[in-house]
Amino acid sequence: MSLDVDLRIQTGPDMSHTVYSGNYTHNVSPMWHRAGCLDVLYESRGAAVPDVLPVLEAALIAMRSEPDAYRAMNPPNGWGSYDGAIAWLDRLVSECRVNPRCTVWSCP
Repeated sequence: MSLDVDLRIQTGPDMSHTVYSGNYTHNVSPMWHRAGCLDVLYESRGAAVPDVLPVLEAALIAMRSEPDAYRAMNPPNGWGSYDGAIAWLDRLVSECRVNPRCTVWSCP
């Protein structure tokens, strides 16, 4: 199982276009929780990028500041890792920064 997160931009009254789509394993959800971004990642259904970006940026800083603590949370089954999770989050943050008019849609 995995988490899907899309950035969408409104193109009409009932139409939107996905400008970014990312997917990563649920196995790192304890890392997301510790970093403080679990709710944003799992519960964003139409939230504006400017509303969620500060949370994602803070989570990225938290994860980078304690790599050993997060690596200790690597899933024992090998599906997902700190390195993969931080790369995925970094990409999501980058996409949010260049697409500030989008909304965030998650599908756990």
